[in-house]
Amino acid sequence: MKKVLFVVHCLLMALSLCFLGFESFYSIIRLETHYMWGALATMLVVCGICLFYVIKYKKDKWLSGTLLSGGVLLFLLADMLVYLGVSVWAMIIMTLACGAIFTYLCFVSKFNCVDLVYGSIIFVPMLFLMIFAPIFGFVNIGIKFLVILYVLIWSLLLGKAISNCIHTRKYVQIMSVVAVVLLFVANVVLLCHTFSMVSHKVESIYCIILFIGLMVLVSTCFKFEFEPASSEGFFSRLKSGRWSLVAIGMIMLLVGYGAVITIDTFNLANPKVSKAQFLSLVGDDLNIPLVEINTATGMLPPTKEEYVNASFSITNCGEGIEDVVVEMTENYDDENCVGIKLRGNSTKVLRKKPIRIKFDKKKSLMDLEANKSWVLLADYYDQSYLRNFTAFTLADSFDNLEFTPTPHHVALIMNGNFQGLYLLCEQVDEKEGRTGVDEDYDEDLVGTEANQEYPFLVEMDKEAYKEGTTGVDNFYVEGFEPVEIKFPENDERGRTETTDEVFDYINEYVNAAFKALRTGEKVTLSFRPGQEFGLWDLVEIESAVDYYLMTEIMNNPDSSYKSIYLSKAIDGKMKFGPIWDFDFSMAGDYIVPYNKSHIETANSLTLANISKIFNKMLQDKNFYDAVALRYDQLKSTLIDVSNYLKDYKAIIDNVALIDTRMWHGRTGEMQYDMQYDYVRLYLLDRYVFLDKSFDLPHSEFLKLI
Repeated sequence: MKKVLFVVHCLLMALSLCFLGFESFYSIIRLETHYMWGALATMLVVCGICLFYVIKYKKDKWLSGTLLSGGVLLFLLADMLVYLGVSVWAMIIMTLACGAIFTYLCFVSKFNCVDLVYGSIIFVPMLFLMIFAPIFGFVNIGIKFLVILYVLIWSLLLGKAISNCIHTRKYVQIMSVVAVVLLFVANVVLLCHTFSMVSHKVESIYCIILFIGLMVLVSTCFKFEFEPASSEGFFSRLKSGRWSLVAIGMIMLLVGYGAVITIDTFNLANPKVSKAQFLSLVGDDLNIPLVEINTATGMLPPTKEEYVNASFSITNCGEGIEDVVVEMTENYDDENCVGIKLRGNSTKVLRKKPIRIKFDKKKSLMDLEANKSWVLLADYYDQSYLRNFTAFTLADSFDNLEFTPTPHHVALIMNGNFQGLYLLCEQVDEKEGRTGVDEDYDEDLVGTEANQEYPFLVEMDKEAYKEGTTGVDNFYVEGFEPVEIKFPENDERGRTETTDEVFDYINEYVNAAFKALRTGEKVTLSFRPGQEFGLWDLVEIESAVDYYLMTEIMNNPDSSYKSIYLSKAIDGKMKFGPIWDFDFSMAGDYIVPYNKSHIETANSLTLANISKIFNKMLQDKNFYDAVALRYDQLKSTLIDVSNYLKDYKAIIDNVALIDTRMWHGRTGEMQYDMQYDYVRLYLLDRYVFLDKSFDLPHSEFLKLI
């Protein structure tokens, strides 16, 4: 029987690992959470040692080793579920894993006063952890009760284990209990995270504790001694409690495996909602456009590199706005075709995928300027669904940015199933109606004139060096982030094997502008001989002012090192913008409800402090004066947008609720309601703080940064 259980265990482990699949592992790795490699390595070491030990030492080690290695594997799977976004189910599997690991200790008997004392030593700090976590600020009484009961029971069990260890003074048992205590603490921290979305600092604490616990478990595997085999019969053992605990542990382990194996790509928080079900749920109250996409493969695109042939339609657009329907062609690249692919960097590995759409011919969607390329932003991180929407809505009044994407919330049906609430907007590119810098560019003129100048669109991003080849598709800027050339692209630049005149021009212009910023000195340009240029001779100050204000208002730290777009027309200065990527703005740790810590964040000059670009610019009194004057002109927009958002909730509410329940589980609805209010309140506090800050003399303002 023991051998059969062990074989089943090994098969389940193999099946679970296979079920993770390449994409899931790739997703975890692409999130660049450095400790995930440590988790994988630790799991392999632990399972390897456990299996070796089980195979070498038989008898009761079959069950103890099975519980231990299986529990550790479940811990890893639960950890992956957390980073794939299904935290509630990760909590369930984590609990099962903790139970499976704990039962192999088999220390439990009747409690006494000493055991209760040790249990209290564990329970009291855990209780304080929960009280000070936001979990107790809004969770319903049922969840509070379950949390307290969970912590209390485990504290008592661990108290008894500690008491037994001290009494027997067995090193291995003590180490085992220490490991389980650490895993228990990690579990409680994750539990608080699951229901309160606490900050990434707590996630880091959880991971550190978890991995320490796992490594201690490794050390216990070398010399762990199970209780000597008894000559008692099966029922006597069962009655004594030892085999009962092992049986419970095995049940927990098998249930945990069952939970992992039965879910669809770790999607327990994401039951499929068909188009018919979705339309039935919203009834006649669908107040936003309906986008329907069907791919030739019947699946989402696998990568961001290649387009997949698809059909596209957008209906229910509103009065006076035409619907658009494009049927699927036989092959992508056929006339009048449409293709879709994934977009984004960190966001493309999430379960709710952002999508880029490209038509063969220009199409006008939602009465916007006709173009071939469009995007559907998933806003998976942002459970308010408002941060990008708010940023783009605000920026519409900042006319020195020249172009800002126009946001429209839409309901997306993908291959017959509801995919979620998405934000439809224009792709940032060089075309007419967007940055428009391609209008004066003629590839045939490259190299035909001395001192020729060229239009361009580039993106400054800390990972720009990963896009293409450095020296061809991207380049470095001393003292700042690297830059990727978005237009003209490599095949549009008329380059030869030995020369790339357009690349050299863009590289020199951008580096000269930022050298002038970095040093405060004038610079020279080879294509404008005999002249010297300061920063504002090369960069349009009005666009820099508006760009800084927008990113500071939204408190978007991402804008300090990524998604910083810069464009230049052939006869103008380099401009900042358009703005992009605001899903982590407004203190994007997503701690809710809105409280004192968020007010403190709203009362800080984040971009002025952390952005290399704007911290340097704000040292210039002329730039600061322009910022202060511009804020005074536009600050009422913050109040207007905050008021607008009050009524806007009714427009997206029914679709947002379906989306958040589908992608974020039972806590999703609660998170959405509070996050929505959070954004409005944050905007109002931001208005007051910035109004006071930009009213200060320059010398006083500099003290804030």
